[in-house]
Amino acid sequence: MPASPKLTGRAKAEARRDRVMSLTTQGHSTRQIAARVGVSHRTVCKDIHARLDAQAKECPETSSYRELQRTRINRLLSVWYPRAIKGESEATDKTIKLLENEARLLGLNLRQEVPDRSGAAVINKYPTIKVEFTEGH
Repeated sequence: MPASPKLTGRAKAEARRDRVMSLTTQGHSTRQIAARVGVSHRTVCKDIHARLDAQAKECPETSSYRELQRTRINRLLSVWYPRAIKGESEATDKTIKLLENEARLLGLNLRQEVPDRSGAAVINKYPTIKVEFTEGH
């Protein structure tokens, strides 16, 4: 059986990007992906953005669709955000979900890794957003 051909640097990068995107779509954080793939967190972020940029160039409709979705999200935010600022819990929940959806659409990952109280395990959770409401504002 002949030895498998060695991958060139470019081919290795493309194979890595394939794996990074696969893990991204499975919901892994960028830091988890970096650990699994054996590269830096920064490399994972660059790979994700490189793939999204390449996809937009290959298929302009993707970029147009992304912009259409951002426009829709922003229109909804214009309704829910002011109500959230006034302290309406339903509006706050909807605003947070809209912002999370926009971040996902843009290829951003809001999850962060936080050690548990013992410092031993790592928990994936969304960053805590502290919101304070004052009466009459």
